[in-house]
Amino acid sequence: MPGPGLRAPHPLGPRQRRQPPVRVGGPAPVHPRSRRRPRPHQRPGVHPARRHRALPVQPRDHRGQGPRARRRLPVPPAPPAQPGRAGQPHHRLTQRRGRHHVKALSVRQPWAWAILRAGKTIENRTRGTSHRGLLLIHSSRSMAATAEQHQIEDLAHPLRIPPFGRPAEDTALKFGAIIGAVTLDRVHTCDGSCSPWAWPGAMHWVLSAPVVLTDHIEVPGRLGVWDVPADIADRVRKAMPR
Repeated sequence: MPGPGLRAPHPLGPRQRRQPPVRVGGPAPVHPRSRRRPRPHQRPGVHPARRHRALPVQPRDHRGQGPRARRRLPVPPAPPAQPGRAGQPHHRLTQRRGRHHVKALSVRQPWAWAILRAGKTIENRTRGTSHRGLLLIHSSRSMAATAEQHQIEDLAHPLRIPPFGRPAEDTALKFGAIIGAVTLDRVHTCDGSCSPWAWPGAMHWVLSAPVVLTDHIEVPGRLGVWDVPADIADRVRKAMPR
């Protein structure tokens, strides 16, 4: 008898114990009462590397050029913009989807007066715009600097333009209101030979066909090109000269 805490040796010895049979090929043995089906690689006659049949590779459609590509109808090009001619501005206000798409630009006096009365065809800005066509001129409530006023006088004298401020009842002299309309033809950078009104190093907005309204329409201005409300656009339409 072995001592306490010791295990009795196996009667067959370490080398005479019963070892599991070694299977050479063929399916794995399955118990007759087991419901588990043998795997494909365990079935006789099935190679482990050939379990499934290879499917042919279907070519993909490349950029909508395949047989199942959806046909798209060609989009006709947009007609080119028609710039306004001298004396015939685009004073028709368009309306799309119930909203008036009318743009306005706030300009300080006397630059707003110079655009409508003194033949100022260039508006100097620090940046450009994608808008083209009708552009309402809104005069700001503040005056330009004194140096800018002297510059307008120096440019207006050789052109024989009457001085700013006469007559006082002119609509182009009002403040804080829409006083006229022009046509914005194009926007380009400074090239040095654009116009005597052009400033070097600025973006030049080329304006044409200025029109002064029969009556000014008071409305607060904004920075840059801004949308005109529908009710104000209706009033501008009625104030356009016939």
